[in-house]
Amino acid sequence: MIQKILSLVMIALLLCFVACKKKDKEQTELDTDSSQSEKHHDHGMEAPPENSTQMKVVNGIKVVFDLMDKENHKKMVEIMGVDLKEDSKDDHYALLTLLNDSDSSYIKNAEVDIVINYPDGKKESKKATILDGANMYHYQIGFQESGKGIYKIQTKIKTTDKELNSESEFKL
Repeated sequence: MIQKILSLVMIALLLCFVACKKKDKEQTELDTDSSQSEKHHDHGMEAPPENSTQMKVVNGIKVVFDLMDKENHKKMVEIMGVDLKEDSKDDHYALLTLLNDSDSSYIKNAEVDIVINYPDGKKESKKATILDGANMYHYQIGFQESGKGIYKIQTKIKTTDKELNSESEFKL
């Protein structure tokens, strides 16, 4: 009788061990899938600065903010195959990617206005231009860094059926 109880305990422990291993494997696969879903940000560039990509969901739209320097922006534009005339004064770029929250498809042809609040208190408002190529679709503006500190980026987005505002902050 004691042998049967010990056997059952051993089997239960073995089943728990197998279940835990399976859960760990599923979590690893989930983590891998999650990083794959963010591949639209991997433009073959050097590692971006800390907090250079931020995402928010607003009214059913994933609003993805990216901040990059001129060198990384140039590499991304080359990968996209876009012929872009850059303003030589701009040394940073704010990019916005709009995705349907339900299926992660790009939201195209929206009207996007972006306001940059600089650390020194200056504000600059620009209408975003569209970058479209190599299965990427971004709204972007270029700007000049005015010094180290927090840059607050505010957006006004108008799609065919929605109007929304979103904002994000980046430290340079």
